[in-house]
This record gives sequence, C-alpha cells and structure tokens, in this order.
Amino acid sequence: MYIPVTQTIYSMKIKHMFLYSCLIILTNCSAKNNTHTGNPQNNQSQNTTGAKTYAFIIGTLEWSDPNLHSFEKKNRKDQELYELLKNTGVNEENAVFLMDQKATLSNIKEKMSSLLSKSEKGSHFIFYYAGHGMHDNGRYYFANYDISTNDPASTGLDLDIIGNIIVKNFKGERVTLWADCCYSGGLSEVAETLSKKGFKTCALTSSTNTNTSTGNWTYSQAIIDGLRGDGIMDRNSDGKISLNEMGAEVRDAMKFRERQLNSYVVYNLDGDQTVFSEVRSKINRNNPLTGNYVFATYNGKWEIARIKGVNNDQYDCEFYFYSDKQVQQLPKEKIRPPHFISYKTGEKINVEYEGKWYNATIEKQDGDFYFITYNDYDHSYDEWVLYDRIRTGNEKKVEVLWEGKYYTADLLETKNDKSYVHYDGYDYTWDEWTDSKNIK
Repeated sequence: MYIPVTQTIYSMKIKHMFLYSCLIILTNCSAKNNTHTGNPQNNQSQNTTGAKTYAFIIGTLEWSDPNLHSFEKKNRKDQELYELLKNTGVNEENAVFLMDQKATLSNIKEKMSSLLSKSEKGSHFIFYYAGHGMHDNGRYYFANYDISTNDPASTGLDLDIIGNIIVKNFKGERVTLWADCCYSGGLSEVAETLSKKGFKTCALTSSTNTNTSTGNWTYSQAIIDGLRGDGIMDRNSDGKISLNEMGAEVRDAMKFRERQLNSYVVYNLDGDQTVFSEVRSKINRNNPLTGNYVFATYNGKWEIARIKGVNNDQYDCEFYFYSDKQVQQLPKEKIRPPHFISYKTGEKINVEYEGKWYNATIEKQDGDFYFITYNDYDHSYDEWVLYDRIRTGNEKKVEVLWEGKYYTADLLETKNDKSYVHYDGYDYTWDEWTDSKNIK
C-alpha cells in the first residue's frame, strides 16, 4: 500500500524534495552482496535478547506537522514488539518505548542517552523505529513527533544523532538496528560507522536507503515472528534461527508481499553462527512448497500468501493484510508460483511511477530487483524496482484467450510452448503463463 505524500517523483518537478516514508520495519538486502562479516569469534551463542540487552523503541504513527500522514493504530506492531522483547528476556527497566507524542526529538535524545548510560560491558543494544522516514540534501531522518518538514535539519532525528548517542554512551559490544519506514536502509551507514568503533553491528531494515516503503506492518511482523521462534524461519532445521536466516526471511517477506527491496548488513559478526532466536514451533517440511510464497485466491482475487503447511492436498495459505494474518486452506489449483522477468545491466527501459512512464537505465541488479536511474532526473530519484514496473518497449501487444474470452495483453516472455503475459487494466497479480495456442 503506497501512502501519498506531499511531493513525490510523480510530478518530477522539484529536485532534492522530501520523500516521506510509508510504515515499515527493518528488512534486508541480499546477504551475498550486502553482508559484511568480520571476525566470528565468541558470537556463536549470542541470542538477540537477554538480561544484558537494552532496547529502545520509537513508534510514531502521528505527528504535529500536518504535512505528515498519520497511520492506522489498529494492532500496532511497535507496541507488540516492545512487549515481546520484555517477555523474551529484556528486563523491563532496560526497555524504553516512546510512542507518538512522547517521541519528541529532545525526549529521544534524553531517554536514549539515559538508557545507554546504564549499559555494561558485553551487553547488547537494540534500536527500533517505525513511522515516516525521509531524506533531504543527502541526509536521512526518522520523523520524531515534533519534526518540521520545512526544517528537518534542525528539528528531525538525523540518523547520525542515533550513532553519536550510541558511541558516546553505550558500554557494551553489540548493536542491532531495526527500522520500518521509507529510506530505513540509511541505518546501514550507521552500522558501518559503529563497526569502525569496534562494535559488533547489524542493521536489518524494511527498505534500502533509496526506496520508499510500504504502509503495512510486514517488516515488523517478520521480526516479531522471528523472536517468537517461528520454525518456518529455520531454513537448515537445526533448531535455531540464525541472523542470516532472519535476514533472508525479511528479504523474502518484503519482496513477495510488498514488492520492495530491504537492507541487511552485518559487521564483526558471523551471520550464520549468531543466533537470533531458538525455534519454539517446529513445522513439517515434507512438502517442498512449505515456506514458499505463492499467489493464492482470496475473495475472487489473486493475493500473495505463504504456504505454512500441507495437509491432505490442502495448502495452508497465510495472507497478511496491514497488521492481520489470515490462513485459508486451498487446493493446488488455487495457487501458483510467482514469476519474474529478467533484464540486462545497462539496458534502456521505461519505468512506471504513479501511473506514468519515464525513461530510465538499469545500473545494477540484486536478484530479481533492478537499480534504475531516471534519465532526465538527478540521482536522488534512483530506486530499486521489479519487472512489473519495467517495460523495454519491445513487448508485443497480443490477444489472450481466458475462460472463453479474449483479453488484450503484453507478451513479456516465451518459453517452449508457453507465453507469460500481462493483461491490460489488471495488476501484476494476474500475470500468468498460458499456452501459446491461446495467443493471437
């Protein structure tokens, strides 16, 4: 869900404008390309939470500045995360939650400094933010309650402030940075800076530092499920969820459910050996589709779902809508796997934004994501996109037979006797492979 903002790339008029975030939580980029692993010694048994863990949670879903869109507070996951951290080992006196009007810039600085001043050698600090994120003139900000969008440099929570408070006050050794907002990947730079100060650091965020974020709680929900030890995240079935497994979970959740690339970096930690949580709910992986994301029918529409299990040829499909999970049992004919079109680095393309198409160039690739630059605009507009927002101009317009009726579509790919098509007037969830004999 995209939340409209005061100014967006849609108009393509104002350079260095603010780009406000939708609500999200930390996710990860490719561990292969973006994870930096330092010395792994003495971290094999470090869990995410414990008595020596300090947690600072900021959750802002409303702001004093009328330019900032408020979010629905139903089943808010920032509060759920705060309670869960306390239930999984963080002492209550070591956990701070600043919600909405309490999350002023001065209060954030004071409360975080005070919390970290109590830390001890060998301790772990968790920072989490949910709300709006923005960037302006090369700086990244998390929107505190009293930020002024006309002057974020003086009134906003610059990410450097977070790093400086940690360096000045934290006496421990490990720092975990989570964020669920637009441009939350800016925390990767904070993590790198902290690592150079000797800290073991991880930044797992919902988006990169160039992308806006979804308005759903998908990212935060993944973190919560990981802390609860959801066995579906234990990809190697060793009874533990590693840091890298958690990163992979966030990446997949954001990719398939929200069509966005997240950010994940690790410094001075072995992501495979560092334990995020212990598995508390094991799953049956006898069916190879268990754990996969698929398109599944929901109220007559195709929606993204995750297969949580298979029983008697019925697939337990988990849907997620804003902050709510719903599970339905569906037969195999009611599900289908997602497909992604491939492009080449350097290729000249058109990219859709807010219903309009702009000339762009593919600069690099990360799995199925492509980093593009808009040809007529500066690099502040660069972003990661998937195929559904890309067209090369070489797509063939065809008529496709579907349930006895022909529909106009773009032919995106052919393989053997199959054609992959996108129907005019329908979103990517209806894209499908069809027999070439159905094409005219």
